[in-house]
Amino acid sequence: MTNKSFAYIKIDRQEGVVTTSGISFEEFLAGLERKPTNFLLLDADQMHWDICRHRDLGIAYVRFEDIGRNIRDISLGNFCWVDFEDVADLDRVTKQELAELLYFNHKVEPFRHFQVESLRNRYAYHGHDDDWSVRIFMENPDDYKAVVAHKLLKELKGRKRTMPLPPGEIMDRLMGMFEQGAAFDFEKASMGEGYAFVRIYPIGDVWGEPYGMDAVHERLDRQRECYAGEHLEYDTRGKRWRFY
Repeated sequence: MTNKSFAYIKIDRQEGVVTTSGISFEEFLAGLERKPTNFLLLDADQMHWDICRHRDLGIAYVRFEDIGRNIRDISLGNFCWVDFEDVADLDRVTKQELAELLYFNHKVEPFRHFQVESLRNRYAYHGHDDDWSVRIFMENPDDYKAVVAHKLLKELKGRKRTMPLPPGEIMDRLMGMFEQGAAFDFEKASMGEGYAFVRIYPIGDVWGEPYGMDAVHERLDRQRECYAGEHLEYDTRGKRWRFY
C-alpha cells in the first residue's frame, strides 16, 4: 500500500520519540533547525553510496554536506542512523555502545537510552521505505515543531512565492494534537484565491499495532466519512492563520 497525500505524526514527549508516516527523510532534514553534523549509517546497505566505513566498527558514515548527493536513493528498505559530532568520536565507541546501536537498528527502540555517550548524538532515526514508517528519538521533541511547519508550508504554498510560518499559538495547538496522534489530510487540502486550508484528523497511536501504518490509512478513511476534522486555514489577503 502506498501513502496517500497525508502526514501522520505522533509525538511522545515522555519517551522523546516521534512516529510519522508521510514525511520523508529529505523533508525531515530540510525542516530541522539543528542539523546533524555527521551520520553513522546503521542500516543503509541497499544504497550504493560512495561513503567511508569505520575500520573498527565496520559501519559506514557520511558527513552532512555529502548526504544531499544521495538523499533521493532512500526509497526502499530500511534507513537507520544516529548522528555524531566528530569522526574521532567513532574511535571512542565501546563494545557495549556498539551492541546497543545494533540493538536499536534491529528492534527500532533503544536498549537503555538512544543517546550514546561517545557519539554525543541528538537523534536516532529509523525509517522504512523512506516516508512509510519513521521512528525518531530526539533529544528535544520540540525541535520537531520546525519540521511540522516546513511540511505544512511545503504542501499548502503551491504556486505562492511566500507564506509565513504559523504563529506560536497555532503551532502549540498543532503540537498538542500530534501528542495524541493526528494527520494532516493534504489529499483533501484546498488552495484558492485568497486562501489555503487543510484538515487535521485524530488518529491516535498506531505504533505496535499488528498492521502498523496500514491502520493510519484505515482510520483516516473512517474519519473522512464521519468527521469534518479540525480546519486550519491561511487567509492570504489578511495574511493570518486561523482554526475554525
